[in-house]
Order: sequence, then C-alpha cells, then structure tokens
Amino acid sequence: MDDPEPDISAPATRLLLRSTRRALAARWPTSPPACPSVAERARARLALDAVLSQSSARAGGCEPAARHGPAVPPPAWSAPHLAGFLDAAQAGCLALPSREPVVVMASSGGPRQLPVLTPLLALWLAREGVRVLLHGPLSDPLGVTSAEVLLGLGLTPAAQAADVTQAWARREPAFMATSQLCPALGPVLQRAHGAAWRSMARRLVRLLNPVVGARVLLVAHQGSHESAQTLARWAEAEGAALMLLRGAEGEPVADLRLRPRIDSWLAGAHQPGHSCLAQRKGMGAPPLWPQQADAAATALYAQAVLSGERPAPPPLAAQVALILGLLPRLQEPLRRG
Repeated sequence: MDDPEPDISAPATRLLLRSTRRALAARWPTSPPACPSVAERARARLALDAVLSQSSARAGGCEPAARHGPAVPPPAWSAPHLAGFLDAAQAGCLALPSREPVVVMASSGGPRQLPVLTPLLALWLAREGVRVLLHGPLSDPLGVTSAEVLLGLGLTPAAQAADVTQAWARREPAFMATSQLCPALGPVLQRAHGAAWRSMARRLVRLLNPVVGARVLLVAHQGSHESAQTLARWAEAEGAALMLLRGAEGEPVADLRLRPRIDSWLAGAHQPGHSCLAQRKGMGAPPLWPQQADAAATALYAQAVLSGERPAPPPLAAQVALILGLLPRLQEPLRRG
C-alpha cells in the first residue's frame, strides 16, 4: 500500500515550508509565488529526501527509517514539483567551483541507431574556449555512452573536483559519471527504488547544476511536448539559463538528419534571437557519418570533424552558434539573494 503524503502540519514540514518561502522570497523580492506552489515544492523535496535517505541508510548498512513520502513520484509533474525534486538532488551534488560560465549537459545510455555526438558538441565548445561539464553513465550494456567515446579520444572521466578544473585548464571538456557528481542519486538511477523513481531521476539529472561561483547554461533534451512545457515554466520561475531541444536519441545534441526546434532562456526570459524553428527540409546533402554507432567509429568521426577532414553536420553547427551567442550574456555578476 502507498505511503501517505507528507503532513503539511508536521513541525519538520512547517520548517521546510518556511525555508522554502525564504529562498523564494530572495529570488523574487517583489512577488513570490503563491503558497500552493511553495507547498507542492516542499512536498516534492520531502518525497525525494525520504528516498535518498533510504539509499544512504542502506549504503551505511543500516535499516532505513520509515518512509514519510509517497511510494512513487506523481505521474504528472508541475514546475514546483520539478523545483522541489531538484532542491533535494542538488543538496547531494559535488560542488565544482568556476569563475567563468559553464555549459552543463547530461548524456544518457541505451541503444543507438546514430553515433552519439554529445562528445563532439562538448569538444567543439571546449575548442572555442568554453568550459563544458558533461555527465552521464560510464557504460551501458544496451548501447554506447559518451564516456566511452571520450575514452576513445584519450579523455578520462574526472573523479573529483580538481580533475574537472584541470580539464578546463587544458581547454578540454570535463566528463564525470552522474553517480560521482551526485552520489545520492546513483542508487535511484539503478532502479533501487523502482522504475518510477528511476524514470524521475533520469529526467531530473538533465537539470543538475553543480557549479558554484559562475553562471551555468543547461543544455537539455526536452522529451515530450508536456515535458517541454514543464521545463519552460521551470526555467521562467527559477530564472534559469536553459537551451531546450528534442535531441538525437535522448541526447542534448541536434539530430544529424534534421535541425530541431531549439528554445533558449536567459534569466528565465525566452530568447527568440537565440532560438530557432525546426527545419526538416532543405538541409542539403547530409554529411557522411559512420554507419556504425560504436564508440571507436564515433570517436574517429568526431576527430575528423574537429580537424576539418569531414564537414560538420549543419544542425550541430547551428546549435554551436546559438550556444556561443548565449554565453557572453552570462558574464554579468551573479545576483545575490
């Protein structure tokens, strides 16, 4: 039987509601959101906090305490739900210091019909002087991961914050396993708490922001139309910098075969000048990409594109241009609460 939802009248929940209201008031000093949104956010945070606490207890060899949240996440998320889940997840993230803006992207695993070009996007941006943090699984029994492609190019995953800083100093993208970046989410991503929580975690990791001291541009795959609407409302409410697109096979990179619609937000405001409409016709002859989607062939293709030996796919080149256009506007100092 499902566990009951958190009791809003309980002392611990009232304390969390007060802290959430203070955080929101700092972000919106003139017109904070209505109380129901605050309550939804608090409930979502409590639910994921309970799940993460169970993971921590099991890892320490302890019997987990009784759960105080719902057995599964809500089937339909609102922007406050998303914000609450992120509040819980962010608390367990590794802190990565930076004095320059960072592009953060989450890659995934799974079966591939196309080569995974998220590493190529990351390498291209790094070559332009952009700090890039890419995270995802190290391996996947069902398909190729970005980590495996980067290994084929001689780039090893970062194990700690210092490794990330050193990669940026070498003008290389930094890759870190998501389970290393946010250890608390690792068991959830492995279905330790059921498929529903794993699905939630896979959607959530797209928006993790471990960077401290500088602004971040999140580049994320949007999923369904309903998911895109929720993400858009979240970006507006949180004042986020976000690039959203229906990427290739769940990746935050444009499909090789077409130019997808790309929407961008800065400080929560939609940026039509840094967005583009989908273009499925008139792209011209597609460049040749490897017919095999294995890590070795993908690494060789990425290297050939970066060296100019092969032409870059136009959809990817368009995405890079949009990102490079957004980043100068992230240079202003962080707003302090």
